[in-house]
Amino acid sequence: AVEQTRMIKDAAEQEAMRKASLLNDEVIAKVPGMLREGMTELEELVAALEKGEMTLDESFKAYEKGVKLASKLKDTLDQGEKRIQMLTESLNKTDITDEVTTQ
Repeated sequence: AVEQTRMIKDAAEQEAMRKASLLNDEVIAKVPGMLREGMTELEELVAALEKGEMTLDESFKAYEKGVKLASKLKDTLDQGEKRIQMLTESLNKTDITDEVTTQ
């Protein structure tokens, strides 16, 4: 029974490592900068719209660009949240197998 528990724990750790490897370090390192740049651009669009100095057509284009950018930023954050949740769940499963081995 102890050997089977170790096998389960090893499999859970391997799965957690596999999922963690899906989080490409280079991409993860770039996300904060991309989010910061995206938020800055969005803030600039809002400020330009609030000034009221654009033509109606320019305002529509700026608004459309802002909506697309906001959606992209939200998607990026949602994907990050899902990745964190997936890793947390994997780690929690590993913690459960630890409890079984100590009993």
